[in-house]
Amino acid sequence: MRIAESLLEREILDGNEVMQIIKGDTLPPMPIVPPKDSADHTQQVLRPEPNRRLPGLSEGERPQPA
Repeated sequence: MRIAESLLEREILDGNEVMQIIKGDTLPPMPIVPPKDSADHTQQVLRPEPNRRLPGLSEGERPQPA
């Protein structure tokens, strides 16, 4: 139950944090990370680079189906 509650609070637990919970220790408080301040508060969208070739595939070559 404590692991589930910790996951709801933190979303992610590493191995050390899980071991602390199992031992009955309390987890240290989460660090507060301030959001990056952007002037217009918009999200940046990353797009793939155009005409970028994948390594290992020649022009017209198709990967084999699994």
